[in-house]
Amino acid sequence: MLGVSTTGFAEDHIYQFAFPKLHSSAAERARIHQWIALGKARFKGNIFIPAYGISIENPVSDGTKEDALLKDFSSCQPKACDFNFTINAAQAQQLALYQVEGLGWFLAPRHWNIIEASMGPSGIAALVMFSPDGKQYLSMDDSSACVGCALSSASLFFKTAQQEAKKNEFWFYTGSNVPVNIVHLKTAPYGGQTALYHYQLVSHYPSDGVAKFTGMQADIVNFRRMTVSLNPKDKVLAQAMLNFYLFSH
Repeated sequence: MLGVSTTGFAEDHIYQFAFPKLHSSAAERARIHQWIALGKARFKGNIFIPAYGISIENPVSDGTKEDALLKDFSSCQPKACDFNFTINAAQAQQLALYQVEGLGWFLAPRHWNIIEASMGPSGIAALVMFSPDGKQYLSMDDSSACVGCALSSASLFFKTAQQEAKKNEFWFYTGSNVPVNIVHLKTAPYGGQTALYHYQLVSHYPSDGVAKFTGMQADIVNFRRMTVSLNPKDKVLAQAMLNFYLFSH
């Protein structure tokens, strides 16, 4: 989840990678996160998988029941959920496609049903989704139009973001509590603004992720990322999830 303070003067920090925790009860999550069946999404080769929209609380609700949740999703008919992306039949049997306001589409194992997601008034959004045993997870966050949030969060992964955060007196990260391997994708269409990363927490499965930073020349300075931590035997499934995020965001 995004929790970066961007006020005050420039200050360097060590980023704390940690296994995510839930902050709400099962009853609260059941009320907030309604799973809405959207139909079937189609991938290359006429591979179909189920698609769902998951509601979250409206951060600018007017207080009415009808306005309390963000759940305005479009059905997958006739071609609203067509993706020029390859997954094989075996992966299709294990995955589902999900959409959350502020975070877009993502793939996750279809038997995972523990989710916590939120959005702030500025549009900044984050989620975490767990396997039934709580040992595997995926997380996503998006800084939306919050420039300070984007620069601070991106500063661990992108030198330009670190420099801009320092120059503009936002928090920035100069390292992390565990070693992180970061590889920047410099070929088109990534141009150095996309990074792949890997780290290992003690007593947990390895974590891999995709981070994207628009750069300062974009109309909206934005940082977004996905992290997945799956049992190594499901490495191919984790790669499919991250590759789809890389493709679709």
